[in-house]
Amino acid sequence: MKAHIFNALTPDARARALYYYFGWQGGTIHQLAAATGLTAADILSRPHDGSRLTGGFSAIRTCEDGWRRDTLAPKHQGDWPYWRDAISGFWATEPLDGGEAPAVNLLAAMRESAFRAGGYSIVDTGGGCTAWRRDLGAGRYVLITGADGCDHEAGEGESFLIGLHSEDGAELGEVSDTAPDADSAIAAATRLAGVQS
Repeated sequence: MKAHIFNALTPDARARALYYYFGWQGGTIHQLAAATGLTAADILSRPHDGSRLTGGFSAIRTCEDGWRRDTLAPKHQGDWPYWRDAISGFWATEPLDGGEAPAVNLLAAMRESAFRAGGYSIVDTGGGCTAWRRDLGAGRYVLITGADGCDHEAGEGESFLIGLHSEDGAELGEVSDTAPDADSAIAAATRLAGVQS
């Protein structure tokens, strides 16, 4: 599971994965913290740091809950990457407990994570429209929107529009591009900014 997908999981989704790990039907965050050696804040909201995959991913998917609870859990007390990957392993495909997947728009969460990591923020561009904006200095900024030019979101399969602008709001000549996904849009914006430096 990629970091930006993991970071989109709600606190309830994270706890649900750990309840499954221990073979519990439910519990409290304090019980999970005691069982994992993590803080409640780690379990509920600590972001994925992008580090390499650990045995937690396969443990939750392949080992019996008694073995996980009685043998593996004590060995991994306080080991954030192990528990992070156990949570990831639970959600890697369909939820392992057979229940419903959380109502989270993973595509939107992945895009938002990529844009925010790239230094972008959502701005109101007027008329009820929004865009991803990154200030470039020297009176320039880049705006990225969906194909309609009016929303920071792009529909699935829809391209992003990228434009370089001056502080007065004018688009800088023909410096624009399109891209099929958030990562490509950020890369295109970086290229455009370099063209006008």
